[in-house]
Parts: sequence; C-alpha cells; structure tokens
Amino acid sequence: MNQVHRKRIAIFAVTVLWAWTVMTLFHEMGHLFAGLLGRGKLLGLELRPWHLPDSQFVGDRFPRVTIWAGPVLGSLVPLGIACLVKRPATWFVAWFCLLANGLYLFLGLFSDGSELDTRKLIRAGTPTTVVAIIASVAATVGYWKLRRVCLWMWRAESTPETEAVSKATSHSIFAGVAWVIVNAVLAFARWPIG
Repeated sequence: MNQVHRKRIAIFAVTVLWAWTVMTLFHEMGHLFAGLLGRGKLLGLELRPWHLPDSQFVGDRFPRVTIWAGPVLGSLVPLGIACLVKRPATWFVAWFCLLANGLYLFLGLFSDGSELDTRKLIRAGTPTTVVAIIASVAATVGYWKLRRVCLWMWRAESTPETEAVSKATSHSIFAGVAWVIVNAVLAFARWPIG
C-alpha cells in the first residue's frame, strides 16, 4: 500500500467519523428545536455517541412535527452546508446523513423498538406507507449519491484535486483528534432536565 492510499484511508476514516457525528447531532437537534418551538417541556436529552440519541418532551403541541424534524433536519441541514461549501468531504457527509436517516426510518418499520422515530411517527398518526415511501426514497438517493462520492474519493488516478486532498491529511488527522475530544466531552452529556 503506497502513501497516497494510506492518506486516503485516513481521510476516509475521519470523514466517516465526522459524518456519523454530524448525522446524530443534527438529527437530534431537529427534534430538540421542533419540540421547543411546539412549547414542549424538555425532560431529558441524550447525546452520548455510543447511545441512541434521544430528547424527551412533555406537552408538545405538535408531536408529529417534532418527530419528523429529526430525520428531515438531520438530512437537509448537511445538504444545505454541502451546497454552500461544495467540497467532496461535505458532500460525503451530506449523502451519508440522507442515507442514514432514510435507513433509520425504513429499518424502524421492522423493529419492535417503541423508542424509535418510526414507531413514534406511526403512533402519532403518520401512515406506515408514507414513512416507508419517504424512507425508501431518502435511503436510495443517499446511497447512490454517497456511492458516487466514494468512487471519486477512491479513484486511482492522481489529479490536482486528489493531490490537494492528500496534502490535507494533517488537517484530517487534527479533525479526527478533535472528534475524539468532542466525543469524550459528550460522554457525560446525559442531561435530565425536568
């Protein structure tokens, strides 16, 4: 394995870690902001990276909006950032978020987990077919777009853009260390509010 491949692997690994963190945080922030706008009282917030992120509200006027806000904002905000920044890594994160949120909703159709958004949406009155269609479209588009970005990131020939990405390895490693520090801080981020 040559040095360029090692750098690409390092960049890819750090980008996947960032994509997961961005996806979980924007997803949960969507629930949080919608719940607060619906005048719900926040009872608890879970953001630890190795737990299922969760925010619990009581008295929310629009619970269905609050539940949908997680996967919707968890997908659209990273896509908006990617449209502004226009870099391969931001597109990777954006399409990863769309794929992950779509799969999360779709796989929730086959799970008995009452704490999952899919089950909450169905209990709140969203038809199962609507959830299945939206989840399928999001996962399919996310997969194909993410696949395209991955192929670009891994292509063998060297271009000025891939050379620039390789030179950014030190920045990527710094970003990876920052990710570890952020997750160490979030390790204690279970806040019972009410």
